[in-house]
Amino acid sequence: MQFSSFIALVALLLIQSQVAYSTFLCNDQSKFKSTVGYCMRKINTSDYIYKELRVWKKLGVEMIVMEANKAAPDSSGYTCPDTFLIVNRPVERRVCCQLPKSRATDGILMGYTETQIFQNCYARGT
Repeated sequence: MQFSSFIALVALLLIQSQVAYSTFLCNDQSKFKSTVGYCMRKINTSDYIYKELRVWKKLGVEMIVMEANKAAPDSSGYTCPDTFLIVNRPVERRVCCQLPKSRATDGILMGYTETQIFQNCYARGT
């Protein structure tokens, strides 16, 4: 009896972790061969404590973008874990894109306008 309770607990934990690390696919070719997954969030006023983001504001950048993690080496799936932070704030959108090279970059972060995101990406969950 105790063993079956243990199995039920393990199953519950696995289901919970799958929700936190949900996978999204970028394989439907719905917009400009947008096959790369990205995690992103909107820049807000509290972000301007960072010098680089103040520079991005002058360039008109509205979104902080980071390439998503590959779900598996040979997969077209990507993940943006709920615990994944972009400049100390959680991911707001998961998208598939074929983005042009950004003029605003800082290490692994890239900055884009809402228009660039709309023209080159499609949403995959929230």
